[in-house]
Amino acid sequence: MQSSRRFMLTILVAVLGLVAIAPLGILRAQDTAVTISLAVPPFLGDSFNGKLIQEFESTHPGIKVNVVKVAADLPFAANDLDKHFEAVEKYAKSADVLYADIFTISPEATRAGYFLDLNPLVAEDKTLNTDDFFPTVWQSFQWDRGVWALPTAADAFILTYNPAAFDKAGVEYPNDKWTVDDMASAIRKLAVKDSSGKVITAGMDLQPVITPYMLRIFLNEPLFDSSTIPNTPKFDTPAVTSLLDTWKKLDDEGVIGADFNKAPLTLNNAVTVLFQGKGDPDTVRVGALLPGGKAGLATQGFALSGGTQYPTQAYALASWLTTRAEVVSSAFASSPARKSLVGKSTDVGSQGFQLNVTPEVQALIDQSIANGITLSDLRYVDYLGVAYQKMKTDNIDAATALQNAEASAIKAQASADERKDKLKASLVVATPVPAANLAEGKISIKFGVNLLIPTFPNKEQWSKAAADFVASDSQVGAVTVEPISTGASLDLLKSAADKYDCFYLSFNAVGSSSIDSVLTLDPYLASDPTFDKADVIGNVMAQVQRSNKTYALPADIQPNVLKYDADRFAKAGVTPPASISDMWTVETFKDTLTALKVDPKDPPPFAPFNTFGSYMLSLTAAYGGLPLDFRTNPPTINFSDPKTVDAVRQVLDLAKKGLIKYRKLGDLNAFDISLLPEKAIIVQESLGGFALRLPGSEAGPTYKIALYPKGRDFTAVTYNMGTLYISAKAAAPEACYRVISAFSRNVTLFSSMPVRNSLLKDPALAAAQGPDAAALYTQIGTLLQDPTTVSIPMFDLSSQTTSLLYLWLYEAFDKYALKDADLDAALKDAEVQAKAFQECMAALPLIDSSSPDSSTNYLKGYKGCAIKSDPSLKSYLDTFIKD
Repeated sequence: MQSSRRFMLTILVAVLGLVAIAPLGILRAQDTAVTISLAVPPFLGDSFNGKLIQEFESTHPGIKVNVVKVAADLPFAANDLDKHFEAVEKYAKSADVLYADIFTISPEATRAGYFLDLNPLVAEDKTLNTDDFFPTVWQSFQWDRGVWALPTAADAFILTYNPAAFDKAGVEYPNDKWTVDDMASAIRKLAVKDSSGKVITAGMDLQPVITPYMLRIFLNEPLFDSSTIPNTPKFDTPAVTSLLDTWKKLDDEGVIGADFNKAPLTLNNAVTVLFQGKGDPDTVRVGALLPGGKAGLATQGFALSGGTQYPTQAYALASWLTTRAEVVSSAFASSPARKSLVGKSTDVGSQGFQLNVTPEVQALIDQSIANGITLSDLRYVDYLGVAYQKMKTDNIDAATALQNAEASAIKAQASADERKDKLKASLVVATPVPAANLAEGKISIKFGVNLLIPTFPNKEQWSKAAADFVASDSQVGAVTVEPISTGASLDLLKSAADKYDCFYLSFNAVGSSSIDSVLTLDPYLASDPTFDKADVIGNVMAQVQRSNKTYALPADIQPNVLKYDADRFAKAGVTPPASISDMWTVETFKDTLTALKVDPKDPPPFAPFNTFGSYMLSLTAAYGGLPLDFRTNPPTINFSDPKTVDAVRQVLDLAKKGLIKYRKLGDLNAFDISLLPEKAIIVQESLGGFALRLPGSEAGPTYKIALYPKGRDFTAVTYNMGTLYISAKAAAPEACYRVISAFSRNVTLFSSMPVRNSLLKDPALAAAQGPDAAALYTQIGTLLQDPTTVSIPMFDLSSQTTSLLYLWLYEAFDKYALKDADLDAALKDAEVQAKAFQECMAALPLIDSSSPDSSTNYLKGYKGCAIKSDPSLKSYLDTFIKD
């Protein structure tokens, strides 16, 4: 999506100040190995492991590779050019070889010189067979006569649709002969309206951030003038104007939604067709190309920084990475860039994860790759998005919006040209920091921090905490802190324990099957004068124990709370809680929702999002039911208990009355994920720096915090828990314990709630997060000490078992809320499945980390238990786990 002139290799040498560049494949022997850096996003970090890098280094003597995990996090140039350049410069300085995709490379950035033109290096490379690449994928990073990255994989974006909904509406299925008008007509017919004409189910779901990409795929012309070099932005044309007008009308009619797979039609990547519903006609999704037989290609690859001091060596690495099947598989892409990698093993990690693509889906992927709109073709799509937003927010016509956007894009290219000359001296990739030279007798500890967000928001605090620890400890000479990713591993705990001496996970993994990959902490806790079990809030310690042994040191909890718009409460004449401690009861909460919905046509006043259904469990507990009782491990299943059934009914009836926004929960694809929240009067949010948040998820300044309502028998507190571990492979476990003990007591490391009562009173907490946050945490701590309070995990990343219990429970919720089915019968059926599965899993041998086949056998057993309990899961699980 997001140029530079072509120059000869000799000029490149002169600019970079190099004496010579040897022919590729004949790298000059050197007395000292050259070390280059490879930047990959944190979510791919584990794929670029020691084995992969060692293989490259063994075949390329004289080159050492330092892998750095970098979340590029680049704002679009169309939104803020200065911030875009600032972020690109930071990224280009981070490494010699840079992961590249539609979000990390732009025409403005290439034109300014942040990325190296690979054309001279490609021309020099006699080993590179360009015919081995799929043509559309090979061309993805090429524009303005430059080659800006070497592609490794591509993901095809297509239409996915629900045939049953199309049949019901009498609409022809999508096909490659469809026109934009055909699609617009179908969307209108597919939309479901109530008796008053209000749209209650959109005809198509499309997240706002994706809209401009789909609109570009519709077009039969680019957003630039290809007759000029560099290409000049050009989107003030009749075709683009007409398209934006057509889409704006659909948007205004309310037939375009922003949910995920709720509407009959959406834009999605091709592989998601494999993860369709479990035989339920209402959830089955089928794939089709977009109008004109097109698909969008999200290509991934590797670029070279314009500041690299070692272009030949960096290029050698980028080129080699295009030949590796494991690099392709780590990206979960629809297709490798190279034809020769099609059909090669795509196993990820040691758990035997594999996508078993059906012939039908493979044919669709093949068509998509052959007829794809390349990343190069998608250039300037961010300006198209800005133009469309201006039409909506400023109420201007498409022609005016496009004229303004085009002028802005042309101005940005001129700014890039001006920046290029200034950049030559300042853009230099920093030499990798060598390993610390430890004093004799000192040890080094590698510490990992696992995040659920793409950035490391307080890395400086972690670095300072590590330095402070080293300064105070007589044995440890270095603590290296880095963000970690658990990649595609289904065994998250073991993945981290294999790489780090000790580590922090932003969730509780003690329920993981491979608990033997970490050490028990009881001997260390018993001799630690800074630890008092009675100081730990509620039953938190019990949650990090198995078989009466403690496997993690709890560090923080990230509570899920409600937020209400105080201004809209005041306008409605509704009184909110007077303070944090003045909680709603379930009765007053229901009365509040009723009072806020003045007009029956008004949207629900409470719209939870991204809770994975935990809001339902919290409210059900408040009404007296515990369908999953997490006070035991594993959780006790009470789906059909009369109290549970009554409580569930009362909560779901609030949704059926339009007081709560209910999204489908029993869905293997999404649960209740909505990528962006609605501006409801009451929303919810997880409090914590490492909580799962997405852009726009934070409530505005008029929103105030409230807790979930008090219950009749129970009050629920929903939270994630951050935990600290020592790897069973740690060379110095005692020193590791001192590290995690110190980190667990440092309130500046976690933008969330400490788990110790004593830390709630620490002045540093109020100083770091503010007095209001400290007061909230104190109230939650008081609640957690109450025996009637039940703790409900917001979601459990470590347990595949619990996720299926959720699935069957939520399917019962959906049947009643969305289809008016018999709730008692639905919950009974779900309980039979859940208990059978839980019993079957209890009989499986746990993973033995010393046995290479143990993990694979466990997954096969897991699959067998799941299918035995619910045969409809077979097609879904076949996608991931081979028999």
